[in-house]
Amino acid sequence: MQRAGRENCSMPENTTGKKVIVLDDDPDVVRVLKIVLDKEGYDVQPVTSPEAAVEALAKAGADLVIIDMDTKKLDLQNFIRSASEAGSLDIPLLLLAGSEEDGIGALRGFAGTAEVLPKPVSKGDLVDRMRLLLGQRRSTWRLERT
Repeated sequence: MQRAGRENCSMPENTTGKKVIVLDDDPDVVRVLKIVLDKEGYDVQPVTSPEAAVEALAKAGADLVIIDMDTKKLDLQNFIRSASEAGSLDIPLLLLAGSEEDGIGALRGFAGTAEVLPKPVSKGDLVDRMRLLLGQRRSTWRLERT
């Protein structure tokens, strides 16, 4: 797993139009995140289920996927596998988790680019992490056998 860090990636000059899928099973949360991120210039696709996120990836792709780890029926490894099978192989993940340890544990075996952001999340922290992830060189999603 690669971790984004301020010391090893550049901030993109322009994030306008970058496609972001936001996955959370709470419609109010995805609506608020869409409003906030739209104002930052992102093209946001809000979804409320892992299946809808995979479908959105297959149809239109994305530059980044934000996932609330408390989403019901979310099995992160199955989500990654399904997204990979749908042809979405090089998209970084930003996980919103109860703690950084929870998110890192969920990423065991994930070899793509990812960041974990502990909740509650401030707008500034969210946007900063998004810019870091979007500025990194792309890598591929794959599950390693453990």
